[in-house]
Amino acid sequence: MAAHLPPREPVLPDPGKRNILITSALPYVNNVPHLGNIIGSVLSADMFARYSRARGFNSLYIGGTDEYGTTTEARALVENCNTQELCDKYYAIHAAVYKWFNISFDIFGRTTTPLQTEITQDIFLKLKDNGECPDCGYVNARGDQCDLCGKLLESLELIRPRCKVDGSVPVTKETKHIFLELHKLQPEVEAFFQESAAKGAWSSNGTSITAAWLKEGLQPRSITRDLKWGTAVPTSLEGYEEKVIYSWFDAWQVEILFRG
Repeated sequence: MAAHLPPREPVLPDPGKRNILITSALPYVNNVPHLGNIIGSVLSADMFARYSRARGFNSLYIGGTDEYGTTTEARALVENCNTQELCDKYYAIHAAVYKWFNISFDIFGRTTTPLQTEITQDIFLKLKDNGECPDCGYVNARGDQCDLCGKLLESLELIRPRCKVDGSVPVTKETKHIFLELHKLQPEVEAFFQESAAKGAWSSNGTSITAAWLKEGLQPRSITRDLKWGTAVPTSLEGYEEKVIYSWFDAWQVEILFRG
């Protein structure tokens, strides 16, 4: 995982100090970041990272670009290039923008590195889009989640599914996927939420959204996709040779990587 800032000494946990890991949302590499991205994501984390360092805390601030998934494939089609070329182009643009704004990442990485793939597949084994949202009516809901109301969706639930690139109607096919059985964690998640929201003074927005999800009940979540661009499902799982791991599952692992 390459860093776009001058190399710093590795920041590792120190039992004798207060250790703080700071992360910010990973932007997709299918567009040029703008002020809204800076303000809404990395700026607040950068301010806290600077504060933590000034206090003498053992702090590590990690960022990166989210490069797998449907959005990348769709943008590559629009720009008439392959997915790797698209990611290389926009990674360099993102890195340059954050460097210009002097965002103080210790590491600014990518989800398309060999180490990222190794860690994602390891965690995966240990755990062994477009249309109208049927819940709120948002006309640009994706096939896995509505970005307006936040409801998790299945592609076939969309009222008027269509291809984002050419508007064509998708053809339904039988397939199989691997799921995280989140419903089995409902009691533990609820207990954690009640305790953490009170002790950590969660924002009203974070509290209400989490409470709404728990009230509706956690549902199994598919973590594989029928795509070519992504971290491959480990070959030890027969029947999934043509599938990749869901990009969000993959992106979460970038926060685990602290040096490359």
